[in-house]
Amino acid sequence: MLLIGDIHALFWDYKRILERSGTKESLQLGDYGLGFPGSMDGIDLSDVEGTHQFLRGNHDNPAICRKSPYYIGDFGIHEGSFIDGRYDKLFYISGSWSIDQAWRTPGISWWPEEELSYDELDQAVNLYLKEKPEIVCSHECPEEISQIFYPGTAHPTRTGQALSSMFQHHQPSYWFFGHHHKSWRKNVMGCQFVCLNELETIDISKRIVM
Repeated sequence: MLLIGDIHALFWDYKRILERSGTKESLQLGDYGLGFPGSMDGIDLSDVEGTHQFLRGNHDNPAICRKSPYYIGDFGIHEGSFIDGRYDKLFYISGSWSIDQAWRTPGISWWPEEELSYDELDQAVNLYLKEKPEIVCSHECPEEISQIFYPGTAHPTRTGQALSSMFQHHQPSYWFFGHHHKSWRKNVMGCQFVCLNELETIDISKRIVM
């Protein structure tokens, strides 16, 4: 499986990545850019072989995403991803909070339901604790990881708090996310956190060297 960082409606660049990689399965980690004026329909991937899906970030219209055939869903368990010679369970979760929402237009470039509701996050946490996945893919990261990025200045969000609750109760082997527009890796409590920059990729069907 190929993981891809934020694309912000750069759909043709995204499609070229898929075509050139030759991957048969991919997951884009949110901020797909779906729902903004001029990007309502996304891009047709029917001529690209394989299964290619995306998470929803804070730069995505939730209603439009849920109608897309490529949207993986708000949260759930993937059947398994091949890493380092074995199949491991993968948990995915969409949504995050926009620090720039005051400068965006409600219903056009910002949506109040950009984060999952408290009830949906509670369901996601319960599923995570039940399944205890070895791999997590999200748009945002747990609060304690945000504090490493922005010491003393991170903004608490319900998404970050829910992800933090997950991490405190069960540490996966790998946690992949986007959102922060930087390429970054750090081992925290035995979990390899990997932040992908815009249009950055990582192939988790191969051995991951941190």
